[in-house]
Formats: sequence, structure tokens, C-alpha cells
Amino acid sequence: MLHIEVRAALERGDKLHAIKLLREKTGLSLAEAKALIEGGGADAPEGAPAAPAGLPADVVAAMRDGRKIDAIRLLRERRRIGLKEAKEAVEAHALEQGLAPGEVPRTRAGGWLVAIAIVLAGLVWLYNR
Repeated sequence: MLHIEVRAALERGDKLHAIKLLREKTGLSLAEAKALIEGGGADAPEGAPAAPAGLPADVVAAMRDGRKIDAIRLLRERRRIGLKEAKEAVEAHALEQGLAPGEVPRTRAGGWLVAIAIVLAGLVWLYNR
């Protein structure tokens, strides 16, 4: 899924501005951004399985797991970009997913694990009583 501003530029027919915005939002190289825009969007292949906003699949997986720092590190390694650019690209992806800046996706497993730990602690307490 393309960023809203990039999509608006494409709808106006301004490909150059769309490429520039895509590079700013994702940290893509000029060639990668141009290929995505001219290929019809972020679903165009980029050598590896592409994800929304042009992020590599392993970066998106790290974000989905709530490992934002790992996602930034992976993106820096994959794209050979600076910390600032990688952080901005990861945060732009999070915004596209409806997350607030700095927020990571929540998992449902956390609540169940706490409940199981409480029940087990209660059973241990009753057994040792």
C-alpha cells in the first residue's frame, strides 16, 4: 500500500513528485522508487518479496512482532542507509498500518500468558500451603 501523499501525487499525474515522496518516506534508492511507481505501486517486485511501503518482508515481520529496533537494524543492513532514514521508513510503515509514532503492534498472546502464569502461581501456592 502506497503512502497517502504518494498516491495523491500519482493521481495528479506527478510521477516525479511521487518518486521523491516515496524515497523520503521509505528510504528507497532512486531506481527502486522509480521501479515501484512505474510498475504500478508497492506490490511490484524488487528482487525480494516486497511488502507495503517497499520494505523487505523480514523488516515488516519484525515490525509485526513488535521488534521495532530490529526492524530498523534490518532495514539499515538491507538498504545500506543511515539510522535516521531507516527509522523514518519504519515509522512511515507503522503510520500506514494505523499505529501511533513509537507504537508497536500488540499481540493477543501476552494476556493469555499472564493468565496462565497467575493460575500456575496460585496452584503452587495452594500445593505448598
